[in-house]
Amino acid sequence: METKKIMGWFCIVFIVATALILVLPWLFIQAPADSQYNKKFGAHVTMAHDQATFEGMKTQVMMLWKNMNDTFSGWDLDHTYSTWWYPDQTYESSLGAQRDYFTQLVISIDRYTILYQEKVLNATNPTLLEDWYYKAMSSLRDEMTREGDLDWALNGAWYLNLAPTAYWMDWWRLPLLGIFVCMAIICGLVGVGVFD
Repeated sequence: METKKIMGWFCIVFIVATALILVLPWLFIQAPADSQYNKKFGAHVTMAHDQATFEGMKTQVMMLWKNMNDTFSGWDLDHTYSTWWYPDQTYESSLGAQRDYFTQLVISIDRYTILYQEKVLNATNPTLLEDWYYKAMSSLRDEMTREGDLDWALNGAWYLNLAPTAYWMDWWRLPLLGIFVCMAIICGLVGVGVFD
């Protein structure tokens, strides 16, 4: 009977430890890193998608680009990757690709802005102009998600290089979590007498 009581207490300890392993790292590591990233980059990604004008979209992309250049000032962007896995460290996963992508996206936005201004000057039918504008904005939004999201390389590179504990958190938390769950199950089974 005493063994069952002890195992019951161990089971409770492992269940509480499991809950703490789930909550505390997120609360003290992941959430602050996410907040910092979102203040600097994530909010501009969301705002760029949500803009209703070419100018607003360009402003958000330029802020994202500026923040990337400020944050990674002095870094070799062509060799700063969004992944630690060497075979995946290619041009498309580098901040150099992200920089080139921002350049092309701003050129596209400027091109659409010029086309729109020309259409307004030519007194195009307002209904057709509105339809064209909607399609142009949709096309730019599609372009922003072509590689995944607007910050496909920036996101991984920031976490890997500037918030590595948050980047690697699941690599140490999940195995530890698995061990505690297994121990809680074993203690629970011993506690109810399965192995008697």
